[in-house]
Amino acid sequence: MDAPPSYNKATANDINFEFCNNDQNVTYVDFAPTCTKPSGIFSSAEYQPFSELTIAANKWLNEHCNFFVEGCETIGATPLQTRNIGEVNTQETRYHIQIRRRQGGSKQNNSRIAAINVIKCLRLYVRPKGSNESPEPHQIGYLNISPQLISPTGIFRLAKYDSYDNTLKEFNLFLDKNPIPGKILNIEAVTIFRDDNNIAADGSLLTETSHYYTSLSTMLRVFYLSGPPSYEKIGSADFQPSIVKPGGLLSRHQFETLSETMCKVNTWLSSQMEIRVTNIQTLKINYHKALKPTITERIDYVLSRHSLQQFFNIVRVFYTTAPNSGICRPINLSCKIFIPAVLVTKMIGLDVYETLDNLYSREILPFIRYNSHAKPINIETLPLNPQENPEAMCSSRSVEHAPLMIATVRIYFDGVINEPPSNVMQPRPIPVHEGISCCSIL
Repeated sequence: MDAPPSYNKATANDINFEFCNNDQNVTYVDFAPTCTKPSGIFSSAEYQPFSELTIAANKWLNEHCNFFVEGCETIGATPLQTRNIGEVNTQETRYHIQIRRRQGGSKQNNSRIAAINVIKCLRLYVRPKGSNESPEPHQIGYLNISPQLISPTGIFRLAKYDSYDNTLKEFNLFLDKNPIPGKILNIEAVTIFRDDNNIAADGSLLTETSHYYTSLSTMLRVFYLSGPPSYEKIGSADFQPSIVKPGGLLSRHQFETLSETMCKVNTWLSSQMEIRVTNIQTLKINYHKALKPTITERIDYVLSRHSLQQFFNIVRVFYTTAPNSGICRPINLSCKIFIPAVLVTKMIGLDVYETLDNLYSREILPFIRYNSHAKPINIETLPLNPQENPEAMCSSRSVEHAPLMIATVRIYFDGVINEPPSNVMQPRPIPVHEGISCCSIL
């Protein structure tokens, strides 16, 4: 079996993958957009559209027909440069957040603003094909689903969009006459720049700030494996953590933990035998809307996964239904989060974290192999403040005063998973402390 090409042929970044012949050994290939125009003093950087990334992915798949596509994901990476934005490295697990003061601001009026430039990339999850699987190369495609504009932005009002349920309903009606040319791989909510009906669905650059930004909205992206139509319809179920203790003027709401929320998901899944679960996604919801009814119906309540605003999480299960699909075995859901290790702690400056490929080879792949009885449903790249509890379903820190966000990996399994013995996975590296004496003054 041929090994995959070096990473620089796909994204201009170096990486080595560890592959084996085990069907459970799912790993990834990244495709990042090329910067076609660097940012200037009065202009933003420009990048290839997302559609170009699927073209590059299909070219890669044509050249490596011995790989099976398990799923796709729109991920975000941040440029190393803060002024002249250019290329990105998807292997970096720490996102680069800028902190600045508003013009005319002072320490007394809390005028610090956090900002992040996110470049949307395509992550392709693949595994080696089995001996009984077709040698024909896989090809992927995608569709974007944007909610209809009901009323435009006004001087004293924000734009209003159709509800999430209606958007799904309209799309499924569209599929009656226009079936997807293949089998759906997964579905995801993606944040986009939208100014009323001016929709940048395929745009690759997204700027987030810690202040409310009205021109960001959410759409759905459906990835599919090209082939004969399966005549599938899409659906979803949302699971919101209960508020165990409402907040007050000086305190925040206390929510159920991730484990408690996942118990709700599992209870629901245990009774679902006519759906095919494609993937599970963690969504950030505007914290200030926590007490509102029908939260997940409002597209404008959903924040991006890289949002710098206060949020709480919900869990969304995406699924498909198809005619004559038969009875499916209920899923026994488990999940595991993997957090990059700190390599260098700095007295001045930000800590250094291990790269994503190191995390995969050191911890993720050994964990999957050890739990080979449990099938991975999907892999989710989840931005997280490492100072937060991974079980927490709500942010508890101000981004302006703790500007730290790293890329973690959450894997959802069908089956019970167990922690491997200490000799199965490599130990987490012991961080090196870099004091002031290590710094050079130029």
